[in-house]
Amino acid sequence: MIMTGVLIAKPSASIRSGAGIVVALSCLVLCVGSVRANATNAECLAIESSFAANQLDQLVALKPTEPRWRALQQFRLAATYIPNNDKPAARAAIRSGLDIVASAIKQDGPSVEMLLLGTMLDGQYLLIHPWRFFYNGTRGLRRLSRAEKLDPHNPRAALVRATAKIVLPKALGGDVKAAETLLKEALGRRLSDGQMFSESQLCGGGHWAQVDMLGWLGRAYVKQGDELSARAAYELALAYSPNNYWVKLAIAGEGYEWSDENNAADR
Repeated sequence: MIMTGVLIAKPSASIRSGAGIVVALSCLVLCVGSVRANATNAECLAIESSFAANQLDQLVALKPTEPRWRALQQFRLAATYIPNNDKPAARAAIRSGLDIVASAIKQDGPSVEMLLLGTMLDGQYLLIHPWRFFYNGTRGLRRLSRAEKLDPHNPRAALVRATAKIVLPKALGGDVKAAETLLKEALGRRLSDGQMFSESQLCGGGHWAQVDMLGWLGRAYVKQGDELSARAAYELALAYSPNNYWVKLAIAGEGYEWSDENNAADR
């Protein structure tokens, strides 16, 4: 038959049967993909929700199966242990996370997410052992540079780079104003693309560390003496993650860092 200038032939029974198989297989692939996406989002969300609520026992009990979420779990565990001055537990979590990252990179090649998680874990190691900068610090920066080359607009890459610029001294590349710019650009891209917090408050589409961007933006403002802008960033973070323990800690002026006294004990 002819319809609107396009020739449409009536398909034979065999063609209809074949088309039905193709459609069925396509549906199966899409359905399986959807289930897997929901599963990976669930693993990410469970980790981020437990961390946001500062539920250490719950965070420890989680059994994520995907390597990136296993590494993220160890990163969040270390992020919980460090402010509590539990250096042995923090060190164990960091080492476990770094082992997961190394294994995943060896098996599957260097993905952006694993490179970034490795960088963040290396950065945590420096919080408890600053004298390891020339090993963990330089390796972390190499991993970050590689991740940025693979995905120049990755918001978590911007977060990791900005975090380094906030915590490092100027002599080692610290630049709080540059960190502010990086975070605002990353947040702007996420909002303009309609992606930020699209599926959940903490892990929409598997994008971890979204609230962290707002938290570190607040810290950047604090370091520049802009308390009003810092408060606005923290309040927006709480709008997306109500009762977030770590955001409230930042509002109270508690920094995420290891004291000089604790570091001196290990030298």
